[in-house]
Amino acid sequence: MSLAFASLTFLPSSTQSPMDLTSLLKDEESPCTVQSLPPEVLLQIFLKNTELGDSSHHRLNTARYTSQVCRLWRVNLLGNGSVWGRLLELDYYRRSGDEWKNEVLSRSRDALLWITGSLSRLTAPWLYSVLDKKWQNVQILDIQVLTTNVTWRLYYQGKLWPLLCRDAPSLETIYLRRVMGQVPSEPCSAALFNGVAPRLRDFEIPLIFHPIENRLWLSTLHGLTLFAHHTIPTIISVLRSTPLLRRLKLHGNMKENSSRVEYTDPSIAQLRHLEWLELIGCPAYLMLVLELIPLPTRRPTLRKLSVATCHHLSCSDPPPQVIERMQWSFMKWIQAYVEDFPPKCISLEERMVHGPDSSLDIISIESHWNGTEGLTLTMSLALIPALVASSLFSTVQELRMQPGSSPTLLAPLYKAFHSVTELSVDGIRIKELFDLVDQFSLFPHLRILRWNQLMVTYFPRMLDFLERRAAAGSPLSVLYLPPKEVHRLSDLHKSRLDRIPGLVSDFIVKLTTLPRNLWEESFDDISCAITCRSDSPPFSAIEELRVFLPRDPFDLLALLPLYKALRSIKHLVVTGLGTGALFNHMHDFSLFLHLDVLELYSHGADTIDDRSGEEYIIPIAIRLLEHRVSTGYPISLLDLSSFDVAGVSDVSKERLEKIAGLSVKYPEGE
Repeated sequence: MSLAFASLTFLPSSTQSPMDLTSLLKDEESPCTVQSLPPEVLLQIFLKNTELGDSSHHRLNTARYTSQVCRLWRVNLLGNGSVWGRLLELDYYRRSGDEWKNEVLSRSRDALLWITGSLSRLTAPWLYSVLDKKWQNVQILDIQVLTTNVTWRLYYQGKLWPLLCRDAPSLETIYLRRVMGQVPSEPCSAALFNGVAPRLRDFEIPLIFHPIENRLWLSTLHGLTLFAHHTIPTIISVLRSTPLLRRLKLHGNMKENSSRVEYTDPSIAQLRHLEWLELIGCPAYLMLVLELIPLPTRRPTLRKLSVATCHHLSCSDPPPQVIERMQWSFMKWIQAYVEDFPPKCISLEERMVHGPDSSLDIISIESHWNGTEGLTLTMSLALIPALVASSLFSTVQELRMQPGSSPTLLAPLYKAFHSVTELSVDGIRIKELFDLVDQFSLFPHLRILRWNQLMVTYFPRMLDFLERRAAAGSPLSVLYLPPKEVHRLSDLHKSRLDRIPGLVSDFIVKLTTLPRNLWEESFDDISCAITCRSDSPPFSAIEELRVFLPRDPFDLLALLPLYKALRSIKHLVVTGLGTGALFNHMHDFSLFLHLDVLELYSHGADTIDDRSGEEYIIPIAIRLLEHRVSTGYPISLLDLSSFDVAGVSDVSKERLEKIAGLSVKYPEGE
């Protein structure tokens, strides 16, 4: 946010006398239109700058600077405690004196409090003081603990836990996270929040609590995280009390809490609203949890399923019966998920695991890309046989992947994607992938290949792949390459591409799915492609083209095949500082001969007129329009209704009026 500052005298809120904001609006004489906003709207803007989520945004500084802009803003800010109540980020006050801390707290008045940040020796005393005085007002408590085990016990158990046994009428979110050391396993002797937390929605505290004593506030939870020291029976008992639960995370790496427990109870209630299930633990623990948690009947609400095993050496070789039960449990959830979200697009990932305490993904799937259209899939190699035996991926048409260190091990899985027509590949293992595709005849219906990380060293291998597919009667139609890498292809490479049936060596901008708002797109971000014959749809059928050309677009001559292929264009919309270069190409190479409407669009700083001294777009456009008349291909309408015509000179307007058959559409009022 950009602010203008005035020289003002600091007035502490304790001495600020109440003022009529409406009268201030009348008294302030300023050309700034923001002064006309009602105080309620200004407050909403100020509150927007206090929202959580961007750690790089110093929300307290923004509030301070905003309060110093003018008298109206200052009175509005200092008179609303809700702004200051959200700014109790502990890290902001690590080196601050007591006077400033108390000033901010006093400005919050009786507003709800958001307390976030890191708990350390420097911040702990003030935090406990605030909680002791204002616990009834705390709405969000999100704390990371940076202390050692000794100070954890001293501060956390000695001072914080007693506070957690008080009524929490305003509390909606509580996260207490441990960054160093082990999570304590001591049980809470009393009912958390004294059983009173009617607004609580998200809960993550590393302590053991009795579900029966806390049943009232458990019933309102939407998000819950439980840690390793909870036994399977305790977890199930807790889940019976959370009918509204949407997000569940279970971190159970303690083997002693799962390996010796066999627990079944058919009366476990279904989690009908579950959207997110994340499990981390030892194999036996995961097996039991997945067996005991019933599948929701309204599974389409489930958006993320993540199961990861520990990486302890002692768990690296579980008994065969555990492996079999694990696979059955996982497949039950995976199959239910995919049946409810038949994916058309899958992003397949292979991850490396580092360190003895790392978790290893067994399965991680997440719905995205417009609802049911696609999902991200991360899995353990042990699940591949079961997945291949199923028909879960028969609907997948687009596969995005980054081959890892062992692509050969994934070959059986690739076979399951037999309906894929579009393949997008990243990474340096593309040679091995092409070898697998040839060896096992993978992706028989493949028509589109996207190579997002072009390495010229491997380009000959890709050419071999394309040639073999064409020879076998399964040619590819479209090859997408990174636009900034296309120039690295040699003439020999392009010559081989020319000879591949179904492909020509025309590097063109992707037009099959134009963005709705092309003005917001960077030209370099639009993929370059080698497409099927230039006289085939969709290019020859396109009648409207919208182009944004920045100051320094890549070589437009390389795009001539595109412009020539777009022979049916009737309506051309252009913006950007490279517009003049495009008009010159249209003049020199007789492009877009069926063009009937030419529309110029102003694009912020790229607005150009014929007096700018940088580009002369209007004169170049006039030259083009006159040339089209003389060659028998006149343009009937020049649309300047969205163009900054204030700089179009009278001379240019006179020349436009003299062009035969041309109508010029100016903005309203011109």
